[in-house]
Amino acid sequence: METVLYADVLFLIDFSMDYLSLYAASRLLSMRTSLWRTVLAAALGGIYGIFSVLAGLGGLPGALCAVVVSGLLSLIAFGKSGGYRALIRASVTVWGCGALLGGVLTAFSSLFGTALMQGGGDILCAGIAVFFALLRFSRRKLAHGTAEIMLTHGERAWQGSALIDSGNLLTDPIGGYAVILLRASDARSLLGEETDTLYKGNITETGTGVRVVPMRTADGTRLLYGFLCRDVRIRRGNREQIRTAVVCVDHATSEGGYGGCAALLPASLIL
Repeated sequence: METVLYADVLFLIDFSMDYLSLYAASRLLSMRTSLWRTVLAAALGGIYGIFSVLAGLGGLPGALCAVVVSGLLSLIAFGKSGGYRALIRASVTVWGCGALLGGVLTAFSSLFGTALMQGGGDILCAGIAVFFALLRFSRRKLAHGTAEIMLTHGERAWQGSALIDSGNLLTDPIGGYAVILLRASDARSLLGEETDTLYKGNITETGTGVRVVPMRTADGTRLLYGFLCRDVRIRRGNREQIRTAVVCVDHATSEGGYGGCAALLPASLIL
């Protein structure tokens, strides 16, 4: 008995799976992407899905190819934002989300017989709903609460509490690094008088090493000034991480800070 392969159907299935996996990874890791980049990456995944079936890829070669393709899809969707470490983390997350989504759909197919294989749209929708429920639960657990951070600038260091915010998707236009917002009153102990001059944009030349980050709010767009910190120490519970990020001075923040914290930490730095 011959098996008929409908390339268009296979492409649509793989495209949908890859798109959902990329979307889930971007939400979990709080990484910025765009619709067209995600669609382009998912389309490449759909083409690879057809190729893998035609080539009969399986076993170790198939697994290695899947890892490489996950990395390529992540590179297209997210770029090299945050360096190669962030790219590897995104690739693993994309692969894991794809495996989780496939596992959920397979489980639903097993529970309800062959309804899924026969085009049971209700079963498909139920499986995807469960997948996104798990995604939402995981995201709330991973990106929630506060952390202690230590920032260094030259010979000075600052340590304080930071609010973890999954909505902070600010990135440095030069290197694509995530941005930590630091209240001006706390920044003065780290940056001194430059807090109100160099890192407020009050002088004509901001100088070498100063990063300018556009921030869009409900009141319009304003510029934040900061520096690249390659030694951001983040402690949450018993776990300590060292990350690279751009630290920007936020002069518009009130003395109350961010929910009582001195800094706003993007969730992508702790995941």
